[in-house]
Amino acid sequence: MSYEYSENNRIESPHSYMYTKYGGRAFLDEYFHARYSSIERLNNDVLSASLKNDFDMANETFLNKISLITFVINRLEWCMDDAVCEKVRKWLGTIQKERVPITNYKSILGLKREINLMDINKSHNTFYTYDLDIWLSELKGKNCIPTIDILEDLIFITLDCSDSDIDTVYMVLSKFIRKYEIFKRIFDRHNGSLKKIGSNYKNISDYIYLALNLALFYTKREDLKFLNAQLKINDAICSVVNEIKDINDLILFCISLDLEVGIVKSLMDKKGVA
Repeated sequence: MSYEYSENNRIESPHSYMYTKYGGRAFLDEYFHARYSSIERLNNDVLSASLKNDFDMANETFLNKISLITFVINRLEWCMDDAVCEKVRKWLGTIQKERVPITNYKSILGLKREINLMDINKSHNTFYTYDLDIWLSELKGKNCIPTIDILEDLIFITLDCSDSDIDTVYMVLSKFIRKYEIFKRIFDRHNGSLKKIGSNYKNISDYIYLALNLALFYTKREDLKFLNAQLKINDAICSVVNEIKDINDLILFCISLDLEVGIVKSLMDKKGVA
């Protein structure tokens, strides 16, 4: 038995998942083998990119992604594999050596953040402020916005949102899930009502960021709808994992897969699946 869901290019040729039968322990073994193979490849690609050390430390987009990685790893270390955390922190250590000062950033939708890259391994090295009502108002006022900008803000918001805000985050992410179930693709631009703009669905970063959002939400509220969608999206990304070139995307996808595998193992334990 092979893990067919990541075979071929599942972004260009999505799997229907219609009438999918459970293949028992053999299927789970193939799933874990496929995921661990992808994680190993990601780790190797991150190492290769790190050795080149040709990062543009003056590039705001690059530094903003670093702030995202540090925020995620510091908040989720408790539920991640130790080896994965160690490798991510080792990579972050190479950035710290560059002695980059505090970086300020304001997203398109108004989420402000500050990251102190001199203390990159501190649990509170990243600070951000947002008001979800204002954020939603900014979103609704946009005629066209890159999907990555919406999903990036949602990562910060989901990790630290209050109980009163989590229901709103649920509604926003549920819209993305519904669209993925319909189109089996993630389009790179949306309007303020989250209706797709254009027809470009080939930005792998969009898939990585949505899958990570779903994993983060699951850690807050164990809703199987979010795990189900994450599994499908990660299947698609794994089918084109060799096309991921950005080192920050490599790291974020590695984190996403690690969280997914941990969630699946936890469910197996709860259900008594040996």
